[in-house]
Amino acid sequence: MGEKQVGKKEEQIVKKTIGILIGVFILCMSMMTGFAEIKFSDVPDGHWAKPYIANMASKNIIKGEVDNATLKIKFRPEDNVTYVESIQMIYNLLRETNHLDKSVNISDTKALLSSSGIPTWAHEAVGYSLKKGILMNGDLLAFTKSGQQVPAKKQDIAIFIGKALNKKTQAFPTKIYNFVDAETIKSAAVPYVDLLVREGIVKGDSQNKFNPNSNVTRAVMATMCSNTYDVMIKDTSNNTSTDNEENTDKEEVKEEEKDIKKVIYVAEDIDRVVVSNDKGTEQVYDTKKAKIYKNGKEIDLDDLKSEDEVTLEFEGSTLKKIEVVNGLIEYEGKVESIEDEGAYYKLVTRDRNNLVIKKEFKIYEDTDIYIGNNKVSVGKIKENEYVYIEYKGSKIEKIDLIGSGKKVEMDGILVSEVQFKEYPVLKFKINTGDILEYEIDDDADIERDDDDADLDELKKGDIVTVEIYKNKIEDIEATSIKEDGDDEGIIKELIIGSPSKITIQKKDKELKTYEVAENVDVEIDREDKDFGDLKLNYYVEIEIENGEVTEIEAEEGYQNESITGEVTKVYKDYDRLSVKYYKDKENEYDKISIVVTDETTIIDEDGDKSSRISTVDEDDNVFIDGYYDDDLFIAQKILILGSN
Repeated sequence: MGEKQVGKKEEQIVKKTIGILIGVFILCMSMMTGFAEIKFSDVPDGHWAKPYIANMASKNIIKGEVDNATLKIKFRPEDNVTYVESIQMIYNLLRETNHLDKSVNISDTKALLSSSGIPTWAHEAVGYSLKKGILMNGDLLAFTKSGQQVPAKKQDIAIFIGKALNKKTQAFPTKIYNFVDAETIKSAAVPYVDLLVREGIVKGDSQNKFNPNSNVTRAVMATMCSNTYDVMIKDTSNNTSTDNEENTDKEEVKEEEKDIKKVIYVAEDIDRVVVSNDKGTEQVYDTKKAKIYKNGKEIDLDDLKSEDEVTLEFEGSTLKKIEVVNGLIEYEGKVESIEDEGAYYKLVTRDRNNLVIKKEFKIYEDTDIYIGNNKVSVGKIKENEYVYIEYKGSKIEKIDLIGSGKKVEMDGILVSEVQFKEYPVLKFKINTGDILEYEIDDDADIERDDDDADLDELKKGDIVTVEIYKNKIEDIEATSIKEDGDDEGIIKELIIGSPSKITIQKKDKELKTYEVAENVDVEIDREDKDFGDLKLNYYVEIEIENGEVTEIEAEEGYQNESITGEVTKVYKDYDRLSVKYYKDKENEYDKISIVVTDETTIIDEDGDKSSRISTVDEDDNVFIDGYYDDDLFIAQKILILGSN
């Protein structure tokens, strides 16, 4: 026994010593970078990319790795470069050419980087690229797969380098490259590939192919970095524009695509159209690859008339769509922000029927703003207010502030129970099919079936009449729908009382709540049972008479999910929690309403168990085990992890 233990200890000491020696060796090699050329053992003198690899290694833009067996440094030139590695190299380029913006703070990107599987050593480079627009949040979805880094495609690297160069990316009317596979380059990459070709950073292969979807080897990446380094050094003055200049360029690109232009002349014989912008500047565009629409129908070029107002859409530098917009477009939305931009106010809204969709508009001095029949100033527009807009291009001609001057009554059908998030929210469908969502006022009057009711008594499917004032619901009159027949689904809620109730989720995900007769017959797996023996997530078939459940046949079933997040609000009177958590697929934070039932077990930091919601406090970090019930999450176990 003693000899074996000593042997293990000696082996550990040897391994530790080797690790220290390797670490010292790497440190020494990094310190030598500025004094001598690094020799990569797998890049011989005759290798085609050796000059580029040596150049980038000497400037600390690329690095190799130590072979633990031979203690030699390898570059792995024929290995594919990954997305993460390519961004790190581009970041190194910016650093070594003094193009880094030192004011950038990446602290708010840490959670996204960690959840996206970005290794810690690359956080600074990837975080910086996100903040500077070289990367978008959605790009990170392609960086890793099943915990492994993904090889980068050539056209994607072209986009990253093109954005890092910070040059104007509008390609010339006739692109200077003539790759035989040019049509396979995605439209988002076209202007950047064009830029890199013009700057001599990339070129085609022996068959004049760009190969946009091919993986890039580390040797090819070193070559692209070396060529980019030369461009950055040579053109430093043109590539150190301020953030304001960057924003101006981006705004100009947006206006190119969004703003209204007026048709001046149509040259049918050469497929050209002359338009002018709001500054009177005339522009000529090739229409060969453009489709032209008016009133939703495609028309010919000769149908365009002088003085027509149009919007233009491009792919890269190619005009793809002309749309005639002589009339006003109507839109309803929720105000997210309004900012004074000097010449106009920028209004950012969310679509009323789909809050995921964001739209930006411009409010000028001649924009008409109304509350009811009263004309008001732009200062009356408030965040989270619903608005009705008539616009052309990005300019608002008229805007009505909905519900801010008088009470509005609406009828509809509840599409879910009340959601307890930052504040109680009611969602209902109106006759047009639109689903509306409003905050419920703290002092709202609530009735259901002509009796006073609490918020948690409102059920999906109830017919409701709501009274809205200043975008808050002040009065709710709900009526339950009674029916006969049969139904089936998964149990999502059980209430034992007078009357008892059962809520099931049907195959189409619709939730249905029924009152249960006092003498209901219950069978679970063909054995006679009581209503109290039923459990959540059992599959049931029910018989309904006069709006009450009279028979229940059940089969056991169970499906659990979990959420980790931070408690933002505790609704003790309604046994609800609002929890902020991170949605991995969408790469964003969201809030969800958590239901605490009598069967919920709450475990505090000391391991003590309770079923009282008072055990939970705001700012607690929690792990919740349970299941989804439409927009709600039913908690079966809550583990309190600590507080912020």
